[in-house]
Amino acid sequence: MTTDKHVYLLFTLLLLSGCLSGCAPGDSTELPAERPHGSISGYAVNGLIGGAQVSVYGFSNGVRGSRLGGTTTDASGAYSVDVQGRSQPVLIEVSGGSYVEEASGATVSLQDGQRLRAIGRYTSGQAQDLMVTPLTHMATALAEYRIQQGTPAETAIDEASATVNRFFAINAGLTRPIDISADHTGNNNPATGPDDDLLYGFYLAGLSHWSLWASRENQEGQPHATYNSIALSQIIYNDLHADGLLNGIGYNQAGTALERLGFGIVPLNEDAYRLAFSLHMLAVANCEENRTAVSVTELLNAAQQIAAQTTLLTGATDPLDIDNQVPTLNIVRPTGDYHSGDYAFQINVGAALVTNRIRMSIRTGTQIEEERDIPITNPCSVPVSIDTRNYNDGEHQINLSAIDALGNNATTSFAVQFDNTAPVVNVSSPAASNQPISRISGTYSDNIAGVQAIFAREIAATLLDDGTWYADIGIDPGENVIPLRVIDQAGNQNDALQTVLYLDQTLPLIDSSGTHSQARFSNGDGNYTELSLQDSNADAPLYFETDRLEMGGVLINRQDLDNNDIAYFGFGVSDQMTPTVATDPQDISVRVQYQRNDRVLNPWRPLTPVNGEYLVPLASETLAADWHQASALDEHRIEIEVTDLAGNQTRHHFTFRADFYVPATSMDNTMISDLGTDLFSTTDFAQRINLNNMPFASTAYQFTNTTGHAFYISVADTAVHTTTQTVDQLVREHRVQLKTTTEWRLGLMRVTDQCPDFDVNSDHWEYPDSVYNWTGSNWEKERVPAPSTASPESIASDTLPDASAPSDWTDIPDFDQQFKVTTIDNSPLFILTFGYDYILRSSFNPRAGNVFTWMYQDLITGTPTTCPSRRYFQQRETHRYESLAGYPVSVLSSVTLPNTPDFITTRYTVLDEDTGLEITPGSGWYRIPTGHAITVHKWVTTPDLMLHDDDVSDVANYTSYTPSLSDTRIDWSVDRGLEFAIVHDAGEGNIPLMPVRNIGVGQGVMDYAITR
Repeated sequence: MTTDKHVYLLFTLLLLSGCLSGCAPGDSTELPAERPHGSISGYAVNGLIGGAQVSVYGFSNGVRGSRLGGTTTDASGAYSVDVQGRSQPVLIEVSGGSYVEEASGATVSLQDGQRLRAIGRYTSGQAQDLMVTPLTHMATALAEYRIQQGTPAETAIDEASATVNRFFAINAGLTRPIDISADHTGNNNPATGPDDDLLYGFYLAGLSHWSLWASRENQEGQPHATYNSIALSQIIYNDLHADGLLNGIGYNQAGTALERLGFGIVPLNEDAYRLAFSLHMLAVANCEENRTAVSVTELLNAAQQIAAQTTLLTGATDPLDIDNQVPTLNIVRPTGDYHSGDYAFQINVGAALVTNRIRMSIRTGTQIEEERDIPITNPCSVPVSIDTRNYNDGEHQINLSAIDALGNNATTSFAVQFDNTAPVVNVSSPAASNQPISRISGTYSDNIAGVQAIFAREIAATLLDDGTWYADIGIDPGENVIPLRVIDQAGNQNDALQTVLYLDQTLPLIDSSGTHSQARFSNGDGNYTELSLQDSNADAPLYFETDRLEMGGVLINRQDLDNNDIAYFGFGVSDQMTPTVATDPQDISVRVQYQRNDRVLNPWRPLTPVNGEYLVPLASETLAADWHQASALDEHRIEIEVTDLAGNQTRHHFTFRADFYVPATSMDNTMISDLGTDLFSTTDFAQRINLNNMPFASTAYQFTNTTGHAFYISVADTAVHTTTQTVDQLVREHRVQLKTTTEWRLGLMRVTDQCPDFDVNSDHWEYPDSVYNWTGSNWEKERVPAPSTASPESIASDTLPDASAPSDWTDIPDFDQQFKVTTIDNSPLFILTFGYDYILRSSFNPRAGNVFTWMYQDLITGTPTTCPSRRYFQQRETHRYESLAGYPVSVLSSVTLPNTPDFITTRYTVLDEDTGLEITPGSGWYRIPTGHAITVHKWVTTPDLMLHDDDVSDVANYTSYTPSLSDTRIDWSVDRGLEFAIVHDAGEGNIPLMPVRNIGVGQGVMDYAITR
């Protein structure tokens, strides 16, 4: 795919080429006018995204087209891209860079494959503003879904943008969101509500607040490390792109079926999204991160409108009543049962909409001792302090009521002991220990005289000035009840206290038997075998395709992981404090750490149980963002640490190696273009020598890296390209053939009373063309064999060649071993008996060429006379050349010359269409970034051909047997096949160690021809 600029350059070159081959003065070679320059500007906001790559593409057919330009955002997220092109729909993509989460202050870098998009219409030559935010990302996903359903691209873009704009009651593409965490008062009118830019900013801050809550639900060690708002935007994109609705349904990893989506262990649905954009917006407005003058009350109408949306974007059937989203109260209290003096605790208000007012009452029994409002300095976390000296000693009921901005009310209560006259002692140390001499510790207080002594099992404790105490006591295996006694300086004593301490020296158990999933084990050739994972997997590396390295919204549970073919290690934990008392599972802490080749990539973090067991999927979200930057020689190690209440600790680990393959389908979308047609068609036949030894880009192969990760390619072409040269040939031709004739000769003898013979010296031979042969019953005529001719031959002369001399005369073999026997009985004088064969005519007493068994018996003398047999029947062969009919003759014919030279591919160039730059290979490998469109050019160099321009016009008078040749057509056939070797980008130094995926593209040949 070429840009307008590339087309303009190619057109200019073609014009120059045409003029070199014969443009005459006055030829029309004027170039079309250049398109006017315009621009697309805006801000990339998910939090202000600085240092991000911005690319603008054509979007005319509803798919990403040619790259029209690009730039990098500044620190405020601003960008501006110059565009020179026609009016058309456009797609803007933002990738890379980093931003600050408004809800946590965490800096988040966009990972490989994470991006934000926006769509709009560009008018040639004009300046246009277009924001790129999670809301425009939603509009892009919705437009692509509708295009897939058959809606024309421009209609889909307009409808999708209008749907998102109506849902949020702002223009998401043109309004610039305000960063609410920065000092900004805005143009806010409490009577009419916040301006659109402020409202936009609160929507995005609400997403940050919701993803922070999800991050805590997933027990991330660092807030927003993995579960952040940019990651949430990718899942929202999948959600809308799958079925056009924000309903928690999206495509699975393979893209073949719809499934439920989740954000780690947090499920997603239409209610979750409406809460994220409504209540979490209100919640962040109530927290100290809000640096604007906008209050919750001013945002309430917008929040209620979002919650009430049904079919417009979410497909929900009923509005969401945010009035019923009651806040939750979590009270963080100091340890111990008895308190005096300043009793301080903290109220953490959960859910989305943080409270506007907290009411506290203190009761003793049914009597209300006090009611008051708690001052709210930070509504997300409210400290409370009570002076117990204002109350009687004893148990007090503290009731708390939180009222949010919508009037929703949440209540909770707890009991506390106030003791202002007697000392108070608390135990804060764990209820279990693994040491026979264990330390019990806690706090003490007394509001009057102060604590004098604390005894545990009558062992005096050590009292520290900071109000803490400890005592080292001996304990027995199992449960130990430890009585406590505390005495103040005035002699007041409390000895009714006790604590329980278990001596637990049993290590917690980790059970991984039969709990791991199935996994794909690499065969080393791009194929795999499915087997169960073991704790140690040293025999073969695991097989991963690089478009399946992230969970991408899959919930962490066995069913969803199995359904998406995501391998995982699983295990259970248990612990016995005593043979009969098990440790409560919530008192067992489990941590996980991931390292590669003994280098920690993801340090210790808590692991959350799922349905009573622990699962560690082999994916970027749970291992590390760069876990796949490895070869099959690298060891991946997952460390598990389990600690019980007593401090007993057990460690275990799981290991594996991994082959990372680029998916076999990664080149299925390759588009192949033949580039040389214009080059040959614009060359005059008389200038065909210019096509000898000429390098040119014959074939372009374009594809897009859709695997979600970068990979390297190496290009090879072992095919041989061929040439065919056709000429008009004028030549004198003479075709002859050798004729061979068989001759017979017969020496005839007459039978007399003397021995028959033939005088060979008298040359009385007969040369018949047939003879009579006696078959035993009659005479049959035998004929001389017909002449034979050899295959035609070509000679370079009008004169017939001399044939070889005749062969020698040789005896002809007998036809049938039969002969006629005749007896002449002339008694009483003689009897003559003889046999004969081979005569010229059948007559009495003939002359024969074969006489034998001759016997003459003289009856008078009684003397017999016999004669030897005589046979004179021979043949020979004579030879002579004859011209074929019509020869010699001069012939003009079209001939394909033999042994024309072949040629090969000489080099390749690889162009990154996204950056417009040629990729420089390293050791023969080209790095292809994720999401980038690439064009590979195959260059060939034509061979040197001998060219022919002989005059072949006078056929009738041509007498030479040396041919004259005149070129009529030359064909260059280029094999379109290309071989790609592909390896996953695990670092350039790892290329020799990575498994290779070999993929062939292109079929058939492309013929380039030039004719006279």
